[in-house]
Amino acid sequence: MLKHEVRQLLRGRSGDPGEGSLVRFPHYRTIGENPGALTRLTPAQVNLLAELAGWGVLASEATLRDVFDRE
Repeated sequence: MLKHEVRQLLRGRSGDPGEGSLVRFPHYRTIGENPGALTRLTPAQVNLLAELAGWGVLASEATLRDVFDRE
């Protein structure tokens, strides 16, 4: 359901699904995801995870309202 441009970003520059910092989205490694950094994610990786979380909340709005409106 992603736009073509977004799918290309996830695949990397060459279009190879095994290349690029976003290929494992949203299943990033806890340790060693990016070369040279033990536990650091790139800003793009963090922003994608944040957007996914936001989308999950919006997509579940009705269910969440039911849960929080119970007394």
